[in-house]
Amino acid sequence: MMKGVKMKKLLPYMTDANGIRYRRGFVDGKPKNFIINELGEIFSMNLMPRKVNKPSGKNKYFSIGYSENGKKRSVSLHKCLMETFNGLAIADANWIKLRPASFSEEQWMGFSVEQREFMSKSGIHVDHMNGKKLDNTLSNLQYLWASDNVAKGNSSPEERTKAMFKKTRALVEEVCYKNSGILVGEKGQSVDLTSYENMISFIVEEFQTYKTKTLADFWPTKFEMERMRKMKKFLAEHKIAA
Repeated sequence: MMKGVKMKKLLPYMTDANGIRYRRGFVDGKPKNFIINELGEIFSMNLMPRKVNKPSGKNKYFSIGYSENGKKRSVSLHKCLMETFNGLAIADANWIKLRPASFSEEQWMGFSVEQREFMSKSGIHVDHMNGKKLDNTLSNLQYLWASDNVAKGNSSPEERTKAMFKKTRALVEEVCYKNSGILVGEKGQSVDLTSYENMISFIVEEFQTYKTKTLADFWPTKFEMERMRKMKKFLAEHKIAA
């Protein structure tokens, strides 16, 4: 551990004698008042060792406690570690690696920040590559679609991921049009109900289509009004700018 190192020298990061990098921790794009290194070890701002919260109850991961606006918060250690050193999943370098085969590179990189945030919310996991949830070293972590993470079989899917997939599919089925028994969108495109990322992108594109319309362009039917309401509610519940 490094001793007597002032915080300003740790930006963007600093390495110790063993080549291990240290950096101020980031959560949701904002720096927090603790230091984290590539081994998943936590330190105070003056580099004194700090304990992490052990897994308990439904929480199967180590977590870090911190204060924000006078309130106590916590974040999973592996998520904080990944964001701190590799950035958020929606950053270009990470986003391109998550591109499904059904999208061209141009289409995938063309999504706005808001659309990326919506698609990644609960849909992208920080995966422990060796399947060991307690191995929180940076080299063992990667961003992965929830469906791919589950398919690996290294661990059971989190309950919230199951619920999110189920809720998203239910919404898509509700707002789709039926064409010869096939569920399609506003432009006649079909949607893969087995793919979380495709369902999310479908909702984003459908809502964006409605956003560009005004009452001067069309007079919505009762179904279209309900369709817009449900999509808007879904977006609002997940704190996505509509």
